[in-house]
Amino acid sequence: MNLYLVERLDRVGYDQYSAFVVAASTQEAAVNTSPDPSGLLHAWPTDRALIDVQYIGTAAFGLPAGIVLASFNAG
Repeated sequence: MNLYLVERLDRVGYDQYSAFVVAASTQEAAVNTSPDPSGLLHAWPTDRALIDVQYIGTAAFGLPAGIVLASFNAG
């Protein structure tokens, strides 16, 4: 399992996520992850051109896929 830093490239407003670290098997899986899975908050862009993904390392053995840490701009 790999670790990826996923950041948005557009302007971050109140009640929106700015970035998160995710454990995922591929970069494609990482970019398709959303910190707002319900979509009710509209807190993460749906346009993939506004998202940057960087490989940052390998996860500890046994870490399940999913978000490890997220940055949320509460308003």
